[in-house]
Amino acid sequence: VEPEPAVEPEPEPEPVIEPEPAVEPEPEPEPVIEPEPEVEAVVEPEPAVEPEPEPEPVIEPESEVEAVVEPEPVIEPEPEPTPQPVAESEPIFSVASRVAEEPKEPSTAGLRAFSTSKPNYYGTHDIEVDPTMVDGVVYRVQIGAFSKLPAGTKLKGLYPITAMKLDIGLFRCSVGEFRTYKEAKEAQKVIRAIGFSDCFLISFYNGKKISVSKSVNLE
Repeated sequence: VEPEPAVEPEPEPEPVIEPEPAVEPEPEPEPVIEPEPEVEAVVEPEPAVEPEPEPEPVIEPESEVEAVVEPEPVIEPEPEPTPQPVAESEPIFSVASRVAEEPKEPSTAGLRAFSTSKPNYYGTHDIEVDPTMVDGVVYRVQIGAFSKLPAGTKLKGLYPITAMKLDIGLFRCSVGEFRTYKEAKEAQKVIRAIGFSDCFLISFYNGKKISVSKSVNLE
């Protein structure tokens, strides 16, 4: 008995896998960009500004001014100017004051008598500040300028004391009321001997302060 030939199994055919067809993506349509319509700028014309007419000046007729003729003043000759004395220099007398004339006794009406013996007077009385002065020439002896009115005890019995208040706040104190330069000079010597060694003369005419030399010429 011959052996049966071995039957080899037929190989199974391998399945053929067909590749899937490639799907090409459809191109996206490009967006169509429409150009924006150009907008024409409308330029409005500026309104014409008419200049305002300038007002015509009103010319008022000038009023007629009547000329007033004033009488010419009578000019009296002024005395020759003399330099103001410094410290203790004697005043310079004008030529007019040297003319020999009968001396007239000056009036002492309204003046208080000079005294050195009233030590308590200004302890009970106030020093007069800016008093009304009599007319004519008046001499005084200035003893100092003070920030406040001095106490009566510092005045050493002198009378009368008057004060002038200055713009800077000081009080200019002086002693006596004299009609002549000679009387004032004698009082100055007495006041210096009492203790006011720096005192000096001042003078007034009709209430206005003037130089001593001018006062001498007005005596």
